[in-house]
Amino acid sequence: IGLPGEIIEYKDNQLYINNKLNNDIIDYPTDDFATTELTENGVIPNDRYFVLGDNRNNSADSRIIGLIDKNKIIGKTNLIIFPFKHFGVVK
Repeated sequence: IGLPGEIIEYKDNQLYINNKLNNDIIDYPTDDFATTELTENGVIPNDRYFVLGDNRNNSADSRIIGLIDKNKIIGKTNLIIFPFKHFGVVK
């Protein structure tokens, strides 16, 4: 959910990207956290990403393992299912 150059914060079960509330993500209960805990200034560095699992309370994601290097990402998507307003084929 976090791209290079962004600041991510999850507070009171709400996702904030660059200090703006993001309503595209379903509210999943989770503890508060911020990328300021992972980086010196809170900004995700170039070629690194912040990932969260759907099962927030039991996921080993960036909150546990840290930011992910771009060269470690091997998946590809062809279809967006959610949020429904973005449903369709990825170009």
